[in-house]
Amino acid sequence: MNNFIFGSYVDNHSLLNRLDPRTKLISITIITMAFMWTTTPFQLGMNVLVLLLLYYLAQIKLGMAFSSIKPILFILVFILIYHGIFPSHRFSLNHINISGWLDGFQICIKIILMILVAALLSFTTSSTELAQGMARLLSPLRFFHVPVAQLSLMVTLTLQFVPIILNELNDIKTAQISRGVDFSPAKLTKKIQLHVQLIIPLLYAVINRADKVSDALDARGYATNSKTTRYYETHFRKLDGWFSLAITIYLAVILTIGSF
Repeated sequence: MNNFIFGSYVDNHSLLNRLDPRTKLISITIITMAFMWTTTPFQLGMNVLVLLLLYYLAQIKLGMAFSSIKPILFILVFILIYHGIFPSHRFSLNHINISGWLDGFQICIKIILMILVAALLSFTTSSTELAQGMARLLSPLRFFHVPVAQLSLMVTLTLQFVPIILNELNDIKTAQISRGVDFSPAKLTKKIQLHVQLIIPLLYAVINRADKVSDALDARGYATNSKTTRYYETHFRKLDGWFSLAITIYLAVILTIGSF
């Protein structure tokens, strides 16, 4: 799979790669909140410009990241049609309701922006950095007996397994095609049936891979309840401070525009 997929780390020494993982986690959270609070077309346009700027700073082509959107295209189309046909939750086919279609379009754009900004985090932050950043941010919760180490490990393994699962699915599909299976039939029911047949071997491959990861952790003596040293230490720098300030100003501008 040559395209970037969600969960793939791209080490290109860009500005975003050099940021502290805690800075990126907090900034992504703030940006996502700004996306959710968007209510006007001007705010939406600002969000798009900010996302384009972030991808430029990350030195990642936005077109390559759109592969993360493909799995939910059907859902986005459904949301758009639903708001167009059911404006204000009322069925309407007698006349075209422009406001309903515009609302659906705005919601779809918000979802796409949030997926792309989440993908940007995975492109610019390795799983090790992400786990340590989450553990440092959530460390105060240890006083309330929250298993911070286990939570950060689960998130890290989940992100790592996203590209692994997609690669396994691609390998299984390629093997089926080499045996003469045609995945492009005319009937939709037949196409669904063929893809359902991929689930069993995919589940077996994922469980087998998870079992190997568990054995590897045990062999290395990994324990979440013991004190461990860190190969990569996180540190706030001036770059993190300036980036955090810019994100805070961006959120303030979005909220100010929305209040008018």
